[in-house]
Order: sequence, then C-alpha cells, then structure tokens
Amino acid sequence: MNLIMRITLVLLAQYSCVANAEILAEIELEPSSAVQIKPLLASAELQQAGWRNYQLIIRNPARLAGTLTIGSPNAQPLFSKSSGGERALPENEVPRRQWLNSTIELLPEPGLQLSRALTTEPVETRDVQIYTRHQGQLEVELAVSFAPENAESTLSTHAVIPFQILPASRVQFVIRDELDNPAFAAITITDGVNRLVLDPAENPLPANDRYRFAMRRPWERIWQDGAYRNSASPEQHLTGIYPFPARRLPQLDPFPDLYFQAQIYRGDGEYIYLPPGRYRVDYSGGPETLSRSREVTVTAEPAQLLRLDIEPWISMEQLGWFSGDLHVHASGCKHIESPRQGVLPELILRQASGEGLNIVSVLNWVPGWQEQLPYFGQTYRSGSTLLHHDMEVSNFPSNEMGHLGLWNLPSPNYPGTARIADWPSWNIPILRWARKKLATTGYLHAGWGLQPARPEAGLPNFALAPMSGIGANDYVVALNEDLVDLLGIGDTPPTQELNLWYHTLNSGYRTRIMGESDFPCIYHEKIGIARSYAKLEEELGFDPYLRALRAGRSYVSDGKSHLIDFTVNGRELGVSDSQVQLRSGEVVNVRARAAAWLSESPSAVERYIAQSDEQRQPAWDIARARIPGSRDVAVELVMNGKVVAAKSIEADGSWSEIEFDVPVTQSSWLALRIFPSSHSNPIFVEVDDSPVRASAASANWLARAVGHLWQTKSRLIHADEREEAENAYEKARAEYLLRAQEALDND
Repeated sequence: MNLIMRITLVLLAQYSCVANAEILAEIELEPSSAVQIKPLLASAELQQAGWRNYQLIIRNPARLAGTLTIGSPNAQPLFSKSSGGERALPENEVPRRQWLNSTIELLPEPGLQLSRALTTEPVETRDVQIYTRHQGQLEVELAVSFAPENAESTLSTHAVIPFQILPASRVQFVIRDELDNPAFAAITITDGVNRLVLDPAENPLPANDRYRFAMRRPWERIWQDGAYRNSASPEQHLTGIYPFPARRLPQLDPFPDLYFQAQIYRGDGEYIYLPPGRYRVDYSGGPETLSRSREVTVTAEPAQLLRLDIEPWISMEQLGWFSGDLHVHASGCKHIESPRQGVLPELILRQASGEGLNIVSVLNWVPGWQEQLPYFGQTYRSGSTLLHHDMEVSNFPSNEMGHLGLWNLPSPNYPGTARIADWPSWNIPILRWARKKLATTGYLHAGWGLQPARPEAGLPNFALAPMSGIGANDYVVALNEDLVDLLGIGDTPPTQELNLWYHTLNSGYRTRIMGESDFPCIYHEKIGIARSYAKLEEELGFDPYLRALRAGRSYVSDGKSHLIDFTVNGRELGVSDSQVQLRSGEVVNVRARAAAWLSESPSAVERYIAQSDEQRQPAWDIARARIPGSRDVAVELVMNGKVVAAKSIEADGSWSEIEFDVPVTQSSWLALRIFPSSHSNPIFVEVDDSPVRASAASANWLARAVGHLWQTKSRLIHADEREEAENAYEKARAEYLLRAQEALDND
C-alpha cells in the first residue's frame, strides 16, 4: 500500500537554495514501525506560477532500514503521452477529477527520487520542490509510505497541510512588428535554476518525458542504430523553464501551451503569470525574424507590461511568397492521449502564427484517428495563417512501403474498407484512388531509412539505399504511373533525400519537392522547421498554394535563406511547366535573387551543428552552409545533380543578384540551392525536343532500388495483392532499364 500525501497547495515561491528551505514537517518512524507526520508551519506558503522549496525532517531513532516514499495525489500527472493507437488506451486515461485535483508538481532534490532508501541515520532530511499554477489557498495532504527492509507490508500515513499562495504578477505582452502592428511570437522564459538533474555540467536529461522533451533541443538528438538518441550538447540544457512544462494542459490554460516545448506562443495583449525574480526571455517571430534575448526583472506588482519588438530580417510575404508546412500532426507522437487525444486546430494555428507560417496542413493518421476525424477537410484561419486538415497514410497496412500525404482528398475512406486494417498493404492502389479523386499526393520524410550501409560522398551517389524505414520506398514504383506530385524533404538527412530525387530527375521524372517538419514526431521543437515557399498570383488559399507546389513554383527552406525569381533564358520557375526549349550546344542564362541570414560569427551551437554529421538534427540548417571563416554562403547551380557554377553571397539579409551562363549539351534539369538550407524546384531544359535522360547510371540505380525493395519488403504485401504488385514492380524496373538505354544512346 503506497502512502499518499495529498497536498492542496498554494503556488510555491520561486525556488531558492536548499540550505535556505523552511522545515515543512517531521516524519517519525517509530520502533513499532508506525509512521507519523507532524506539520511544523502554522502558515506555509506556495508561489503562484513558481516554486517553493521545503525540507522534511525524518526521525528514525531505531535506525530502521527500508524505502521511504514521499508523494501527493495532488501531484499526479495532468496528462498521459500518446501511445500511438487509433483510440486512447483505457489504462492511460486521466479522468477529469484527477487533472482538476492535481494542483502541484512535487519534485525531490535534483537528480534524486521521491522514493529511496533510508540512510539509517537517526535524523536525516528530504528536500522537496513544489510548483503550482493556482491562486488563493490550497490544502496539503502529505503522503508518506515506508516499506521496511525484508518485510512484506508497507506502512503509510498522511497529513493535510494548508498553504497560502503568494500571488504572481500578470505580465502582459506588448508584441509589435517593425510597423508597430500587433504581432505573434515564440517566447522562451527561463530563470536558469536547475531543479531536475544532479549535475547540469554533465548535461544529463531527465528520464521522465514530461520534463525531458522541453529541455532537449534538436542538436542534442542524433540518428544511431535505427533510432533517434539523445547525445551531448555544446551548452547547458535549458533550466528553469516557465511555465513549468509538466504543468501545462490546454484544457486549463487560457492560452494553450505544449508540455514538450520550452517556448510558449503569445500574441499582442496576451499574458503569462510569473513570480517576482529575474528571467531570461528569448523570442522571435519565426525564421524570417531575428532571434532576440533579454534579461527581465519581474517585480511584486500585480500587473506589468513586457514589450517585445519583432524584427524581421526579411519579409517573403510582402514579395508574394507564402510559407507552408504540409506535414503537421495534432495527435500522436509527443502529443497527449488523455484527457484528450491530441489538440484542437486553434492551438496549431497559434503555433503557426508564432513561427511565421502562412499555410499548415494537419494530417490525420492512425494515432488519434477517431478523435481527429471530425476535422478532416475543414479549414481554419487566423490573420494571414490558414490551417487545413488532410491525411497521412501512416501506420496503415502499407506503412513499411512509405508514408503518403494526401491533400484535398474528398473523403478519408478507401473504397470497400470498413476499418484501417482493410486498406491496401502497398501504396500504389491508394495513389491511383487519390489521383481519381483529384487529391494532391506525396511521399513524406523521404530520406527515412535511405542511409546506405556504406555511404558514398557526393550527390548524386550510387550507394544502394536500404529502404529499411518509412521513407519514400515504393515511390520508385509509383513514379512509373505518374502518381506522385510532391516529395517531402527537410526533416531527414539532405543527402538521403536529394540523392533519391536527383536520380529520378536525371531519369526524366518531374516530382516537385516540399518542405516539412513532421511535427511533433521527427521534430517537436516547432512546426515549420523546414517549409515550402510558394509564389502566389492570387489571394492566399489552400488550393492556390497546392497548385503552386504542384507546378514547382516554389522552393524548400529552413526559412533562413531564400531563392526567388529563378529563371532560365527568361522562363520563370513554375510557369509553362518550368520548361525551356533549346537547340544543341546553346548557352543558357540563369538568373535569380538570393538572400540569407547568419550572425557575423558563429555561436557555439552553430559551430557544433556545422561540424556535425547530417544524422544529427537539424540536418537542414543555415549553420551548415556557412563558408568557414566568413559570413558567406554559396549559391550553387545544380545541373543533373552536379554543381556546375557557384557564387558566394554575404548572409547579412540583403538580396544578391545571381547570374550564370552555362552551356547545355543534352536535355537537363537545373536548380539552385544553398546547401543544406534551401533548394529550388527545377527548370527543365529540353534540347532538340528530347526528354531528359541525363544519366544511365541514375536510371540503373532506380532499377536496382525497385529490385531491392521487392526482395526485402514484398513479404509485407498481402497475398491477394502480391501478383498485382509484382507486375507493377516489374513494369517500373523495365521502364528504368529502358530509360538507362535511352540515356546511353543520347551519350
């Protein structure tokens, strides 16, 4: 039987050193093995929206051995993390009564546990840290249990302690853009106090998800042995995050925040409660704005203002380029499963506004499928940000063949199916159906599982991709039937993504790329970590944005570099099929404008990212593009996968004119990139009306990929579908071999 300590708590004062903590109660272990609690404070206090530290004295005159556990039913979790199921698991349910009564967070000393062995000294102490979001008064029921060594029974007791909660200050944000218009921002507030780990210098992360996720930044995660793993960081983890992430719950928050993020999102006039103290405030309005940091002192005044000025280094929307992330989830991965399976559209809209995104597609998938289904096909808008609900074919029977994004699909119900388990076990039938329904189609996180066992340097390279994950696997089959509009990149290593894409372009296929974050799965820190910028000639809308992406009138970027007005012989990207006609031996004129932003000298984190393997996140980041010893980046012209010209530009936010003249001797594709920060879609140059057959080796690579995929994954295709699938695979392989021969004939 566990001893519970029910604590109705007033919010704790800001955390102070353990040495200065007041003694809250004595716990006495009697020789008879009875347990008693004696509260010592006539008027105990907590701090609204903050921390208070207390000490417990443990008297053990008989020097009893065993495990003493301190707890409270008022400190139960507010939520459970997604288990990945279509419906929430009953055992993960957090009933309304629990999250309404769970009024505090109760922590032990940093790095220790609330339940641990006694020292057997006659007197010892335990320190507890208490956080509350509440106001006014709370009652405390301290719960203690003692499991004597070599005994089968557990002894427990509890004591109710009243707390008076010291009020926090209501800090109202004044958030304005460069024109003094109201704006939205991502804001990270910390006090730098370590409350969770034993030794911050060693950079550990807590084991508990409710604490760890918000502390972890992308560069602290690396893909190793088939999974993302925590690894070293060049600087100390975030410490002392406000509001405390484990106490965030959209059902309770006036402005909903997520437990797995350090930042909160606020608009002009919105607020947060903070206890008196000094804080570091980091803020931005997304990657097109400068990241700023300042020290702030919050006084004991009941209300105060905090002005945050959002400073754009560039504004793509003013130039007619609109950013979007078409791969975002409102359920599953790090989202909560209970009290509600996932989050509402309004929360995602707030996140998008704070990251400067114009378009977000929330993809319904198996985790939370039923609860999110009512939003399918719906559109929501806030200011210049638009959200649309679509679907990802993920965790369906075809899961291992690659995950599909289906946008503007009229219905999420595949013909002849009553449940998800009835769907096809390979993707081609699904894509054929989506095509008939005029949906936009694509493969997501294209590079996942495409890391060769023996990687080769350069692009394109010819190391065979294992296709062992959930990347664009049977994309190499779907190409043959022209079933794929978009290839999702930017959230997996760029060499793996681009190598596949370059080989398909070299073989005459014309899939366009789009940027994605797969929030909150591959990236949970923020949405839009990779995004697509599309040129719109009409009012912002989901349909015009999709049309621009399908036409290739777009580029992928981390938001920190930009490639616009890309033309070849005056033909603009995304216009007239992005196609130029030439006679053999002619020289083409390539023009564009490029801009990027880097600090004048790299920070420790930027140096760390730049020097890291691309398996470490973030794989797409402007820090990796910096030319060492400078503030410059290279704008590269890529022809048939190879860099044929380059120009260095200073990444100071100003626009640079780019111009190259290059000879084209065979039908080719050309694109611009700042690697690995941004990449344009291609313009196709047809010489003497011949289709692009730029590389026999690329076409042969695709043929090998089809054979390898069949050999390794055909067993996952249901028996009644296998004959049709085998025919489609063989047709694709034969077409690639034919194109390889055509490329040789061209040579």
